[in-house]
Amino acid sequence: MKNSSLLSFGLAFLLGVAGTAGAHHISGTIYCDNGDGVIGAGDTPLDGVEVKTTSLSTNQIGLDLSGDAVPVSPAVPGRYFIYLPTVTDTYDVRLTGTGVPAGASVIVPASGNYTVPIVTGDPTTNHADGVDFLLADCKPKCTADSCNDDNVCTADTCDPATGCHHSGTCLFTRTPGFYKNHPTITQTILDGVGGVDVCGEHITNTATDDAHSALEALCVAVQGTTKLQLARQLMAAALNGASGGNIFGNFALCNTLCTNPSATKAQVTQCINSLDAYNKAGDNLFDPFDNGTNATPSSCQGADATACVIPTPSLCMIQ
Repeated sequence: MKNSSLLSFGLAFLLGVAGTAGAHHISGTIYCDNGDGVIGAGDTPLDGVEVKTTSLSTNQIGLDLSGDAVPVSPAVPGRYFIYLPTVTDTYDVRLTGTGVPAGASVIVPASGNYTVPIVTGDPTTNHADGVDFLLADCKPKCTADSCNDDNVCTADTCDPATGCHHSGTCLFTRTPGFYKNHPTITQTILDGVGGVDVCGEHITNTATDDAHSALEALCVAVQGTTKLQLARQLMAAALNGASGGNIFGNFALCNTLCTNPSATKAQVTQCINSLDAYNKAGDNLFDPFDNGTNATPSSCQGADATACVIPTPSLCMIQ
């Protein structure tokens, strides 16, 4: 793509070069590390990474992108090639940052750059090949295909630097009663996202007497202690969002109130009422998991028999 200089090396020089072997140049390959920290056969060449040479005597700069066919053809994966003036000089060689994957860093050379002497008049010292760079953390964390979660209610995108992202596209919601009576669906949703955070606890299962159980949040009396009601509604809202449904806009605020000992009854009640309205709002809309599975009201019997409640995890056998 490019092999340019802030101070041109001169077209006459390039036209006068007979092949690359006798030409003053610096070349090498940019690699993505396979995890062992050394350049070897298992590393992947990286194209499109810009390399810069800077003369330590004149500050003259040369640039090239790895893996292109300019100035040397055919292109070789990961390889860069920069012509130099026909003079004895020393060069700083480093990556400019262009084309370096987000989050990646140079581990070879450890300093991030090379100092390369070039001596004219000797075919063994008038060029330097194998000036290679090795980058760590440069493999993409995802691909577009790997991010497909087969959920028709999520838009799946890939950010190579941060991984897969799934955003809800459907407006369905389900109530706490639905999730407590369908523990298999509830568990499937939790498994799909690695759990959700409700009232200071990371909820991952549907067990009993467990502070990480969705049922211990859902299976409480419909009327009663306000913090228990808040946890119940928050649990349903978290499951709605995790499954690709509508998102409760004040979830973070209400979730914080659940663990705040200074929260007033009025604040908690307002959150409960807002969550209740939200959880009911899309209850009649399509969702991707409700395939007519029969409800199992008995699923709460085990949770009802324990003192365990999510807002007070110390009451649970498993905390």
